Amino acid sequence: MSCEIREIRSVVMDTLIEIAKKRSDILVLDADVSKSTCTRKFGEVFPDRFFNVGVAEMNMAGIAAGLAASGKTPVISTFATFMALRALEPIRSMISYPKLNVKMLGGYSGLTAHQHGPTHHCLRDIATMRVLPNLTVLSPSDWVQAGKCAEAMVSTDGPCYVRLGYTKKGNIHPEGMAFSIGKSYTIKDGSDLTILSTGVILHRVLEAAEQLEQDGVSVRVIDCPTIKPLDETAILTAAKETGRIVTMEEHSTIGGFGGAVAELLIQNHPVPMKILGVDDIFTESAPYEELLDEYGLGKADIVNAAKSLIEY
Repeated sequence: MSCEIREIRSVVMDTLIEIAKKRSDILVLDADVSKSTCTRKFGEVFPDRFFNVGVAEMNMAGIAAGLAASGKTPVISTFATFMALRALEPIRSMISYPKLNVKMLGGYSGLTAHQHGPTHHCLRDIATMRVLPNLTVLSPSDWVQAGKCAEAMVSTDGPCYVRLGYTKKGNIHPEGMAFSIGKSYTIKDGSDLTILSTGVILHRVLEAAEQLEQDGVSVRVIDCPTIKPLDETAILTAAKETGRIVTMEEHSTIGGFGGAVAELLIQNHPVPMKILGVDDIFTESAPYEELLDEYGLGKADIVNAAKSLIEY
């Protein structure tokens, strides 16, 4: 499964730098976390096209709206929790409503800002972002797909939010993968149930799928990097063919990816379903892998949820 270990945040910036060498319209803005988000790499190559606005996420969104209205392609970057909460109102009113061509990078999504505690853990950004009209929401599962998301967002007109986990792991997808917004990717086929996963938690999903296969459960695993618009055809096909759905996300179980899938299924093809994520609580500081286990995102949680559906 894993070939090369790289950081997602670094790959995204490397990708944007290469694209920006050919496109002078691409600018990057950061809210005083450019070391953590790796946007300073862009600033080192293009100092006249990089702007650190300070701890002012709302202003950053407003500046980006003005730049987009003047024909530029601004990419704004900060921690996902601050993008989705502090900057939400100008994102709604100045970017999403007029459908401006602003690209948003939400770093350290989920629990990946593990040591900083609940103020920095981002478990509500899918809920806040997917409810906005005109806004595309992406959540790559590995560094290869993250680079492809960066390419896709700047080549597609309109506002786009990319949810980035701060991880340094091997790639699941081949480097030459074809990527399209709105498309999901079947990583493993199976017939007893389907696990739909979004984001870097896919690594754990594949470990759980391997365990389930050893226990006699045939599991289909589908990676869903596009949360909005969903790949409705693939999801409905999986529901019809396997009869059971488990969703997995590093996000609250309220209003997130699982909720989006449930909305689709309940109106088109209801099947037994489990939504896995973090319960409606505030989390604590701890090493990242320990937090995943503590808050219901462990391998055992996935295995138990799948088996409970098989026994349903």
